[in-house]
Amino acid sequence: MRALLPVVLTLFAVPSVAQDPTLAPDLRAALSEDLADTTRAQILVKLCFNLTRSQPDSALYYGEQGLALAERIKDAKSIADARNNLGWLGCAVDIIAPERCSISVSSSHLHSVPLVVVLLVPNGARSSLRATHC
Repeated sequence: MRALLPVVLTLFAVPSVAQDPTLAPDLRAALSEDLADTTRAQILVKLCFNLTRSQPDSALYYGEQGLALAERIKDAKSIADARNNLGWLGCAVDIIAPERCSISVSSSHLHSVPLVVVLLVPNGARSSLRATHC
């Protein structure tokens, strides 16, 4: 297990994706193009995500549009992303009660969840390590 520690710590060094409202103009411009429905749904969902804190009303509009389109075309990824983003938006603007916005997991549940670490090696191949009961 100690051999996995450097790998797990490396995962935390990977930059995370954060909201960036400066992306909104380009995303909005892309909506005026002739796009596949799945691409359009993902752009709407990304607009919702990136505007959550800076323009919550616009985020809600784009999130609902993205969800409606995703449901119409049965795009599971966009449906999940839209629902996730709308949920976080609800928490950000206090539409959803704060106690329902926190993520809490009983430590007893964590023992039954396997840890999977995916390593990317220079040649692009993937390798995964699986450890249970961390």
